[in-house]
Amino acid sequence: MDIIVCMKLVPNIAHMTFNPKTMRLERHEILCLINPADINALECALNMKKKTKSHEGHEICEILGHFLLLDTSACLNVFSYRI
Repeated sequence: MDIIVCMKLVPNIAHMTFNPKTMRLERHEILCLINPADINALECALNMKKKTKSHEGHEICEILGHFLLLDTSACLNVFSYRI
């Protein structure tokens, strides 16, 4: 069975800064993390895979967005899973 989980990086609002002169967000300093709802979907897919006891299928993890902005610890936690 092939299970596909789409994941997206979202801005980490805890680290967002605002420039009062330009009235804009400082986008070059924004760190991103994986959408928490997407992590729930990944956990659901892992549970489905365990319940089927199937070792067939492909293991693909695709994240949309900018990889360089992803926090390293979050990246390691997600990519340690094998679907």
